[in-house]
Amino acid sequence: MNRQAKHLIGIRQYLNSPQSFEDLKTLVQLWEKHGDSLHPDFTLVVALCGKDPRPFLQKEGLDAGARFYDYAEARLSPAQLVKRMIYDFEPDSRVQIVYYSPYPEGLTYPVDLFTQMAVFLHYQHLAVRIPISRFPFRR
Repeated sequence: MNRQAKHLIGIRQYLNSPQSFEDLKTLVQLWEKHGDSLHPDFTLVVALCGKDPRPFLQKEGLDAGARFYDYAEARLSPAQLVKRMIYDFEPDSRVQIVYYSPYPEGLTYPVDLFTQMAVFLHYQHLAVRIPISRFPFRR
């Protein structure tokens, strides 16, 4: 695993409506626009449940701006997912998208997931947010 970032930003997104897809699009675009000033100190992870985002990301031309991890069919607990993810996770300057379930899981699952990621992947700080269309990417 090649990671120098010290800080993890976790955003939970439930893809179930056109607005939720637009929010995801905005997150990827904002990170692409402002992320360079935050690297290598920050890693942005968007934990997704609901509809598969890959067709949308490809259609919008955003798939190059995101690294995608698909664990939706495995139906793992947050701890199990992170233990599997340790071997797959290679954060870089792109948005790291973790698709963990095709079903709505509420807020507890992604908060636990981000907490487990911060511990097992040795991040010093963790910030968790629910999605908003205008995310202020600033130090």
